[in-house]
Amino acid sequence: MAILMASGGDRQDDLVSRLTQRHQLTEQPARQMISTMIDKGLFVESEPSAAEQQARRLRADWEARDWFAAAQYQLQTNDYPYVDYSRGGFVTDRQRMDRYGAERPDTDRSKRYDQPLESVELPGARELPRLGPITWRPPSRARRVVFDELAPLLSLVFGKTGELRVPWPNSAPLFLRTSPSNGARHPIEAYLLNLTMDGLNPGWWHIRWDQPALDRITGPISEADATGLLPGAFGWGPARPAAVLLFTIVFSRDMYRYREPRTLRAVYLDAGHLIGMAELVIGSGGFLTFSHDAVDAEACSEQLGLDPLGEGCMYTMAIAAR
Repeated sequence: MAILMASGGDRQDDLVSRLTQRHQLTEQPARQMISTMIDKGLFVESEPSAAEQQARRLRADWEARDWFAAAQYQLQTNDYPYVDYSRGGFVTDRQRMDRYGAERPDTDRSKRYDQPLESVELPGARELPRLGPITWRPPSRARRVVFDELAPLLSLVFGKTGELRVPWPNSAPLFLRTSPSNGARHPIEAYLLNLTMDGLNPGWWHIRWDQPALDRITGPISEADATGLLPGAFGWGPARPAAVLLFTIVFSRDMYRYREPRTLRAVYLDAGHLIGMAELVIGSGGFLTFSHDAVDAEACSEQLGLDPLGEGCMYTMAIAAR
């Protein structure tokens, strides 16, 4: 803990102060810990370099805004040796992928529940009629959210539109969607919670996009329980949702390809592309959408049977009638 806190360089008095404030140590044990680190050669007393001084300023500035974790991430990854694609990086990248494929097959492309309560097929994204330019047209009358109207829009957002074969060994083809993904990894999964939408049984449904379908995982959930699970979908939006989408990240799917700190950034870019596409397509279909990041990740993981270290809850989008 002390090594991590001092990794960017720090004055002894400042480090003692930070240890006592954040970790409930008294001053004497904190100073003894630092002395032990110096004796064992884990801490080195020296004049700070210009880079160390800059790191100190950044950390102090960010931590003053309660961005402690963000400051640590920035400092720890700032000088990571990323591949330079302007200087032979593509050769290095191919060699890495050949090695990864030889060590372990790259076959994780989509998720499937083995024994869902029921399944409902969706039209394939490539089988849908050409929609032309997507434009918003206000409905002529108030209406309820109906699954038959939402289903083709879900296919356009989440369905597979094609495949991309890869040259490295022991790898399944990558999938393509209507939204882009770093390396076509598509680490984002989605779940639909039906509350009052007509034409589909209420409860949680997993959106299976390799062969477009919905797999029901749970029975009905009350609106009060749904509000506790997904507070961002209730209260702040323009209407009471009939259904809610939950977006999650399967970390290993992206990390197989990108084994570096930048992976954390890549999955958020992927989520942004997919959520933006969902808002555009579903909103253009005449529905109201409202997105928010307020999710009770622990409770949702328990209800959906997710391992939070393997698949993390990320974002929610409410769907309502105009």
